Amino acid sequence: MTQFRDFLDDKAYDFPEHQRPAVAGSPATPSHDPATRLAHILVAVLVGTTAGLGSALVSVNTAQMQQVLGLSVEQAAWLTTSHVMTAVSANLLLIKIRQQYGLRRFALTSLSLYAALALAHLLVSDHGTALLLRAASGFVSVALIPLCLFHVMQAFPERWRLRGLVLGIG
Repeated sequence: MTQFRDFLDDKAYDFPEHQRPAVAGSPATPSHDPATRLAHILVAVLVGTTAGLGSALVSVNTAQMQQVLGLSVEQAAWLTTSHVMTAVSANLLLIKIRQQYGLRRFALTSLSLYAALALAHLLVSDHGTALLLRAASGFVSVALIPLCLFHVMQAFPERWRLRGLVLGIG
């Protein structure tokens, strides 16, 4: 159990003052070599695409889901609505969770929950369960967006990090 706790805990690094995180729960901003920057931008693209993919797939395939699950038009619309409702309300709570428990725990937990919920969607056969899974997926997918932004910011040199933030939001 101690090894698992060690795995979840953030490693303690002594960064110079200008590289330390500005806010608790945010990453440090050390200088990286070009290969590490490329890795950060690739991870950012992967995580950012993954964060929006579930919502996009449900929005595009609403008619097919309506047929398979035997839903009315209103019931099918609630699948997208429940995702958006929890995503909007989750933002402030997730900031507090990230600050309270650390970035590493936040990232590992968010990615694990996202993967579990994605797999759980394969087992859905009724409207209530689908609605619950879509709501939970909305909450967790919003947790991936800061991870994408943090990686985009790490991919840029220090003087361009705010430009990286704007690119990540875009």
